[in-house]
Amino acid sequence: MLRILTFNWHEGYLSLLGKLPFAFDIVERKKGGYERWMHEFRPCPRGSRIIDAEEAMTLLAREEYDAVVCHDVSDLVMTQRSPIPQFLVFHNRLDTMIALGQNRVEAQEYLESLKTLMGTVSDLTTVFISPAKKESWGLSGPVILPGIDPREWGGYDGTLEKVLRIGNFFEERDLMLGAKLSSRVLEGISHTTLGLNPRIPGARPSRNVEDLKEQMRQHRLLLHTTVEPWEDGYNLSLLEAMATGMPVVALAHPGSPVENGISGFLSDNEEGLRRSVECLLSDRDMALEMGQKGRETVVQRFPVDRFLEEWEGLINRKVALWKPKQSYRRERGEVIDRIPAGANRILDIGCGTGAMGRGIRTRWGEVTLVGIEKDPSRAFEARAFYDRVIEADAVTWKPDFAPESFDAIILADVVEHVENPATLLRRYVPFLSSNGVMVLSVPNIRYHEVLAGLAQGRFDYQEQGILDRSHLRFFTRKTLVELLESAGLQVETIAANVSSEYGRMAEELAGQSNSRIDIDLGPIVLKKQSPDEIRDLFVMQFLVTARRKVYGIIEKVDDLMGSGLTEGIREILGEALADPTLTFAERGEAEIKLGEVLSRSGDLDGALEAFARAATLVSFSF
Repeated sequence: MLRILTFNWHEGYLSLLGKLPFAFDIVERKKGGYERWMHEFRPCPRGSRIIDAEEAMTLLAREEYDAVVCHDVSDLVMTQRSPIPQFLVFHNRLDTMIALGQNRVEAQEYLESLKTLMGTVSDLTTVFISPAKKESWGLSGPVILPGIDPREWGGYDGTLEKVLRIGNFFEERDLMLGAKLSSRVLEGISHTTLGLNPRIPGARPSRNVEDLKEQMRQHRLLLHTTVEPWEDGYNLSLLEAMATGMPVVALAHPGSPVENGISGFLSDNEEGLRRSVECLLSDRDMALEMGQKGRETVVQRFPVDRFLEEWEGLINRKVALWKPKQSYRRERGEVIDRIPAGANRILDIGCGTGAMGRGIRTRWGEVTLVGIEKDPSRAFEARAFYDRVIEADAVTWKPDFAPESFDAIILADVVEHVENPATLLRRYVPFLSSNGVMVLSVPNIRYHEVLAGLAQGRFDYQEQGILDRSHLRFFTRKTLVELLESAGLQVETIAANVSSEYGRMAEELAGQSNSRIDIDLGPIVLKKQSPDEIRDLFVMQFLVTARRKVYGIIEKVDDLMGSGLTEGIREILGEALADPTLTFAERGEAEIKLGEVLSRSGDLDGALEAFARAATLVSFSF
């Protein structure tokens, strides 16, 4: 069963989503003065659970969800960094939202800010609950109309000669709900207002969903006054009342499901609405007949099966595309990609539960695979994929491998967790073969969000990511290269996991003619940044391959000699031999190569001296 993260802004809508064959974790959000699930409106869907935001974000960071369904832009702010497929459901119109906010922001300005935020999400689908909502926002994405299950509603009796209004914060949202109009229509008429409405005397929320149904069944009619263009001609409460068999008197609206004179009455003015209300209050038989027509209409136009099929299909399609990527990520496919073809002996330092080992087996088949893991339970799981798992701390364990045992040594998210990374690297460098590579993934502390936080005086550790609270060391591109060189390694390639935001930034920079420009990060401005420096601001993690420095130098010398370009070879080897990071064995290798060069050039005495030094160094190395 898929596991979905969502947020509680609308118990009625979440109850519909809860009918999907998925397990929902629902984050509490503060609305209407409450920060809890309103059991007065709906019970929590079966198979779902309410959790707090901290727990949800921890699980999201671990990628333990299959998808995220946001119902508000503030939800997306919390989840934007996750690579998991995300959906943003638009329940309101853009113009209505801005008008209710006292027009404190321009629509275009808000929309541009939203598009910027959406651009930070790697896999986002926008969903609209009505065509009018989609048109208002001007964004692409499917429209999924709400659905009504007729089995849950029905039993209309209408014996109570009263009018029912249903909604939250009528007065506060008069612009879209027509509260003042409905209040004038109901002057002197017996009525009930259900919902959170602190400004309306006598209004109350339903005690629970059964109470809500009972009120719909007993009251003679529903008065509904949503206003065009600020709101659709219906909401979930209207559809549920119609599914109960309750007739409706509604303000005329091109999107209304009410058919005038058939399933209720429509009018564009106060007098017409009042006459229609009085007509139904005086004629229960008419109310029963119209209510039945309305029930048939809503069941036909808003079937719950269609709602569920469209949502289930949308989520399943997205998850089906994400699952291989998720497996690739968990197995660290981007790291495995950097293991050279033909590497038959591989050491994975900090192998965890063996996800990378599984990926290596899938990619490379029968290779000799060794892992080191200090956590006993993780080491136990990893043994299913490795030929040997050493249950030890790689920092303190004394390796028992023969020199040059491995064609690849992997340190995926390891060096940032140790107190002295250079010492750790030096410990394992001698076990790289002459053509072997060390493959590392390392977070980038120069990431733009970290810099912006520092500019605001913040350096907040997190559960995972660049500022993982277990990180002891932090690196930029330059300091990472310096670390590797200090350990006797020569960097061959540096790739990166780059934030999706960079694509937008790159487009903006494409039109810039200057090679160095200023980058505004909000709290700070970085002056005269090169294209590579700008890209580094969006790198979340560096992916590096490096080899033993001495073998890189020897290979370069061989290439020069093979091409007949001997000038400068002695200087290259002399510079290498002056490197204090070389081990005795590596210095011996360099002296042997120097002897070969001198011999070929006719300097036999110099060659013999180099070979003698090599023999002494090799004897020291044992």
